[in-house]
Amino acid sequence: MKCECREWIPTEIDYKISDWEGRTIILKNVPAQSCPKCNSIRVDSDDLLKAEQRELANEIGVTPLELSVLLLLEAPAPQFAKYPHRIDHRYRMNKMLFYLWKRLEEKGFGDSWVHDTFESKTKGPVPVRLNETAISLKQRNLIKLQEGGRAVQKPFVYELSPNGEKIAAKVWAKIPSDFKNIIESVKKDLMFLDTTQLMHKVHKEYPDYRATYKEPDTDA
Repeated sequence: MKCECREWIPTEIDYKISDWEGRTIILKNVPAQSCPKCNSIRVDSDDLLKAEQRELANEIGVTPLELSVLLLLEAPAPQFAKYPHRIDHRYRMNKMLFYLWKRLEEKGFGDSWVHDTFESKTKGPVPVRLNETAISLKQRNLIKLQEGGRAVQKPFVYELSPNGEKIAAKVWAKIPSDFKNIIESVKKDLMFLDTTQLMHKVHKEYPDYRATYKEPDTDA
């Protein structure tokens, strides 16, 4: 008798896929649903992409949120950038992470990419876990972190360490070109904007976030 699969039970499975390079990889603990009558399994494509992102992060011993920071630092910088693997100001890093999520969302990948939660501050969206993410990457010797703010009158600086450059370059080579293009576009568009320009840009392009998402002074 044919099963109509009207009842689905949440489960997790190991899922074999071929990545964009044709490599066979096993994604561990992918969320899925099973039918108790016929044992059919169904998996959401967003969960598969998230699992692939987690697997890529696991390969180098970082979290998916840490992976996003590494990829932004590794992405090709605009022409004439003095430090291609460096991002100055926490405010700029905040906005790059926000734009990375929003542009992935516009391309239909927003629910497929593990991203931070953004909270309301004075001048725009702020990822709530950026500080702990940056400190963790520094402790793993993947980035050099200069802490800043108004009290010390210098900006936060995020920069790949020599070890981080080697690892980030390997990861960059493994991600699909569609993702590379989005990450690179974010870096090129925001790299040279000052904090006022960044604030106006995010309010103009995402007016829904003008009242909802706010952020304090530059590096506060």
